[in-house]
Amino acid sequence: MNFDIRSMKQRAKALMKTTSPNPKAVGIIFMLVLMLFYASIIASCVTEKYIILLIAELVCMNFRNCSKLYGLKVSREEKTGVSDAFSAFKESPVQMIILCVVKDICYAVGLCFLLVGAVVPFYCLRFSSQIIKDEKVNAFKAMRRSSVLLKGHYIELFKLDMHVILHYILFLCFCLNGFYVKPYAGILYAEFYDYLKACKEMTL
Repeated sequence: MNFDIRSMKQRAKALMKTTSPNPKAVGIIFMLVLMLFYASIIASCVTEKYIILLIAELVCMNFRNCSKLYGLKVSREEKTGVSDAFSAFKESPVQMIILCVVKDICYAVGLCFLLVGAVVPFYCLRFSSQIIKDEKVNAFKAMRRSSVLLKGHYIELFKLDMHVILHYILFLCFCLNGFYVKPYAGILYAEFYDYLKACKEMTL
């Protein structure tokens, strides 16, 4: 099975136009909620309310998974709603939070070994949250399966990342398409995830 990034991009863009409710509306929710969480974290630091800081940080970490799970539903053309902006709080929330904590610890440890050390877990563990949703496994099994799933496909994922990063650069420069990038990236990575699963099934 060949990697076709052009077809993935075209399909993701088509789904951005045809999905109801419009993913851009969900993207606005992603942006607003993340801004609220970051503001809560800053306020907690200033006021030294560390319990609130911890709760806000955990919620914020888990919210990062929401666009991934939302993108998976859109990519598979399942029925979606605005509430799917909070899908990581409905799909195995405890395991999702454990996953976020462990991944951030891996990134932090990796940074101690310079940037390359953080890149390895960033790529190996990329699809752990989707695997938790699909296979109903715990966070640690999902991380192992993500690493196995991506074996031999890191260059393809890097190419996909470069495409998405260009969209984020536009957002940072012009502040125009942030509401578009988050759901679009979620759909695009979901397409890639299902491509990886198909490749895995072909080798069995």
